[in-house]
Amino acid sequence: MVGTIFLFLLSFFSAPEKVLLRGSFYLLRIMLFTGIINKEMNMEWRASHILVKDRPLADDILKRIKQGGQFESLAREFSTCPSKSSGGDLGWFGPGKMVAAFESAVKRLSPGSVGDVVQTQFGYHIIKCTGRKE
Repeated sequence: MVGTIFLFLLSFFSAPEKVLLRGSFYLLRIMLFTGIINKEMNMEWRASHILVKDRPLADDILKRIKQGGQFESLAREFSTCPSKSSGGDLGWFGPGKMVAAFESAVKRLSPGSVGDVVQTQFGYHIIKCTGRKE
């Protein structure tokens, strides 16, 4: 079906354009088949965070977590995000659902780990990755 539609659309282009388009089409199919494109598009992460307005407070909270403080209770106490009522839990999300700096930080974390302080336009985040699925 997709191939038929592609061939129909291809009839509107000149010979050199057809070669380029046909090559791009097959490259795209190979990338989809091998999972090069789909791998990250199907990824989902689950994260919790503590959002605060200033860096010194974020650094202090991160220090407390590294010394054994409970992430969820610190989120309830200090976070300015509405997610604080659930211990900072943001639930599951896929690519493009969070601001770039936040998403990038979550991607680097393994489930259960807490990353360094991340700054976004919303403030300073202490992020804990709580899940990952493909």
